[in-house]
Amino acid sequence: MKILLIDQNYSFTTDIESRMILSDDFETEIITLNNVDETQAKLKMFSPDRIVLNADILQYYPDWDYNIPVTCYARNADTLKLAAEKGISCYGIVKSASQLIDAIHNNSVITIQPERNRSKVENSREKTLSTSRMPSVNSESFRDNRPERVPDNRKDSIAQKKSVLSDDIYTGAVQYEEEDEGEDIIESREPARVKRPSQVQHSEPIARNAENTRYYQEIPASRKTPVMEDDTDDSNQEEDDYTLDLRSRMAKVREQEKIAKQKRKEEEKKKQESMLEKQISQEVGDTKKRAKIITVYSAKGGVGKTTISCELASYLALTEHGRDKFKVCIVDYNIDFGDVMGTLLYDPNKACMTLWADEIRGQLERMPVNKHGRHTKEQLNSIQYSATQIERFLQKNEASGLYALLAPTSNEDSMDISGEELEIMLNNIVENGGFDFAICDTGNNTRDSSYMTLLKADQVFLVLTQNFNTANCNNSLLKMLDALHFDMNKIGLIINKVQSKKSVGLGTDELEETFINPLTNKPYPCIALIKDTNDIRRASNNGEPLVYSPNNDFTKSIGKIVSQIVDEEHALEQPEKKGLFARLFGKRG
Repeated sequence: MKILLIDQNYSFTTDIESRMILSDDFETEIITLNNVDETQAKLKMFSPDRIVLNADILQYYPDWDYNIPVTCYARNADTLKLAAEKGISCYGIVKSASQLIDAIHNNSVITIQPERNRSKVENSREKTLSTSRMPSVNSESFRDNRPERVPDNRKDSIAQKKSVLSDDIYTGAVQYEEEDEGEDIIESREPARVKRPSQVQHSEPIARNAENTRYYQEIPASRKTPVMEDDTDDSNQEEDDYTLDLRSRMAKVREQEKIAKQKRKEEEKKKQESMLEKQISQEVGDTKKRAKIITVYSAKGGVGKTTISCELASYLALTEHGRDKFKVCIVDYNIDFGDVMGTLLYDPNKACMTLWADEIRGQLERMPVNKHGRHTKEQLNSIQYSATQIERFLQKNEASGLYALLAPTSNEDSMDISGEELEIMLNNIVENGGFDFAICDTGNNTRDSSYMTLLKADQVFLVLTQNFNTANCNNSLLKMLDALHFDMNKIGLIINKVQSKKSVGLGTDELEETFINPLTNKPYPCIALIKDTNDIRRASNNGEPLVYSPNNDFTKSIGKIVSQIVDEEHALEQPEKKGLFARLFGKRG
């Protein structure tokens, strides 16, 4: 049987795939999918016999009429009720990959009881279970006359941990078989394990007295108490090396080789599927739009990088091209002490890159690394997010429509984020986010976050001020980039906080002539001269971009930068009596 499993939780579907690789079930094939928008393409490609999906998806994609049987599973009581309302059969509340695989193997679809029948069903179940487990008064003499049994600590432990568990949502009962308690168990040092459910009942449990069988009521995992200490997920239960004899160690090595071989096959299969999906997308014209990366950088702090980044990103987000406005994301890769959140008044209690980095880290930890402790580019590129998934980790400014990937709210959190995680985040924003532009704010350093944005940039704006130390630091940076064979033609200068030469002793023309492009032996182009005014500082303190004021000189300077960024095909023709702002901006309601 071929099953298409749809769940937006990448970690969960990866666990499913790993367990199916280790499984000896050759009759069931589970194909996983994280992006719901690709469902039709997957159905066409694999023609599955059944669709299994996370009930959370029903909140946003309620229609699943594909002429294929559909079964869902829930993570909590609310989504369980949602499945009942949609009339979709359900495996119940599932908290682990092994639990879902067992449910699929046994087709253990539950019956959801209406709220009004809850007490009657619950009372009936309590009565049945108590009858089977509690001795009556008349049985006291019989119990006393039975032959005395030799104490069995293992059985007593199991009996103490058995409990009657109730559920106020559904009444599916699952039967589990205990392992034989023969001599081989006494001799074995391996921990006892619960076997796969061998039978699923969809009605009220029948009272049993057999010692080799136990019953319990399935309830949401958040409220479940363990039946016995050994009821743990196999993936989290590892055997210590000292408990294994030579035969077991050899078996473990062979198993690891088998897993590695199967993983290679799976990676090759995924690669072929990816190529096929790309081919299909090209044929139907569904090609992804890549965002243009603009990096704002300076080797010296305090020059106004963040202000220029925020104003530039806000301006672009307000700029109309045809009937639409550009979709823009500002990326705060000054991860140690990012200021975009405070400059544009985003909410410190909502999404930032810390959450996204944590999720990516979990995926990377399941991948092997090379001898240098790093992952391959293919591995990094395999971690893909859809536009909808990406937006979960971004904040959006409703006034301008500007999206933001914000730096961690604490320096402690930033220390945990690796260069690989930063690269995966930026790659997904640029390749899969559907953005026109990604504006990268940086720190005055050469950390992975800053250096990576320079390498990936389509255009680099180097921010200078009329200060000798600032000029010296940036000149050293340019020499280093040239030595690393960086494309120096991507660099343009922005001279910020401009004052008269008489006031500061260094003119802007002298500053421009200091910085020579080694590829052309000419000065780097100066994109804009931005005057120093209190309006900029006031706007930054108020959290409202100054570009909201179209007639301000600062806004006009930002407009000159935008004219260097926007492609000709997107720029509107300039009427004779209208300035750059009127040409790029439409009416705002």
